[in-house]
Amino acid sequence: GAAGLVGELFEHAMALGQASGPLTVNHFRALRCASLHALAFERDPCKAERLQKHCLELKLQRFGTWHHPEIAETLGDCGALCHVLGDFAHAESMLRTSVGVWRQLLPRGRPRLPPPHRGP
Repeated sequence: GAAGLVGELFEHAMALGQASGPLTVNHFRALRCASLHALAFERDPCKAERLQKHCLELKLQRFGTWHHPEIAETLGDCGALCHVLGDFAHAESMLRTSVGVWRQLLPRGRPRLPPPHRGP
């Protein structure tokens, strides 16, 4: 079933993450996968939040700035998990920061959604 498939995906992600350094994209993906696994199948949002926050710390080390799409994405994930855990003050702060970073990164006047496909 789904749990078995996700378990296999989790094993592949962990193998990729362990084969690479801690500041690589593969390692970041492995941490995100582990966080989603903890949330969905272990029903442990605290563990999921810890993994996401660890990922955020590593990304900040790698990129050296808050103004990067990887940082904005992980801040949003952390904020959502804080909200699930009832830590509303931290959730709002992280989500506001994530939105602020995205606003700075995206060019002004850019449409929020891609235009609809008009192919045959």
